[in-house]
Amino acid sequence: MFSSKALFLFCVILSYSCHSNSPSKGEVNKVKGMSKSIDYFELTYQGKIYKIPVLSTKEVQDFLKSSNIVKLKKPIYSELSLNVYKADLGVLAIRDGQSDAPLYPSEEVLVYQLKGHSFQPRPILEGINIYGENFPKFSYMLADSFLKKMGISENDLPLNILTAVDERLLANRTKKFFNEEVMSIIALIGELINKKYHSEWIMVKSDSTWTPAILYKGQKIFFENYILLDFDNKEEKSPIQNSYLTICDIIESNL
Repeated sequence: MFSSKALFLFCVILSYSCHSNSPSKGEVNKVKGMSKSIDYFELTYQGKIYKIPVLSTKEVQDFLKSSNIVKLKKPIYSELSLNVYKADLGVLAIRDGQSDAPLYPSEEVLVYQLKGHSFQPRPILEGINIYGENFPKFSYMLADSFLKKMGISENDLPLNILTAVDERLLANRTKKFFNEEVMSIIALIGELINKKYHSEWIMVKSDSTWTPAILYKGQKIFFENYILLDFDNKEEKSPIQNSYLTICDIIESNL
């Protein structure tokens, strides 16, 4: 049975052919901070079954810090809103708006699989983003009001602000609170990112809602899913700061 993460990334797993070997669990665990329990999905390629590990948010961040990492570019990656990176451990394919990602043994395997799959959007903000495409006009106000409600100074350093937010959220990490405040949290993180990197907001329309993203040098960075996953993970003590740092890592890996 496929893991929920694998199913989230792919609609169907097709059979393909490949000469490359998939990294073993031991090899994958060489990534700094890699958890001992890794999600996999199976992929048949040229009569061989490969276990493709799906890296968690933290594991993706550590992969992006690899010393010899290279960003790969192909038209199919842009069409599917994928950011693809190659390092010694393999090829990582990160879809905009998702925080976990599969690690392939080679780019050849990835491309063959992409040709048979479409990535489905996950409208987390459906029914929540009441501002629609006009969200950027309200983002500063939302961030400012949120900090005032939390009793946090907006003049502090970004990491200090986010640490204070996380400390106040520890006692109130409920689905109701998330639905009520996620637009303000997105606004806060986005405003801090835009100030730091001179990026800007861009709104992307799906069938059911508008989703805000950060636009940096032509790259769209969605992050509502980072916030949701870290917010739901009760072992993660700094979900908001972690989401902010994830975006920083993505941007700085492209500098």
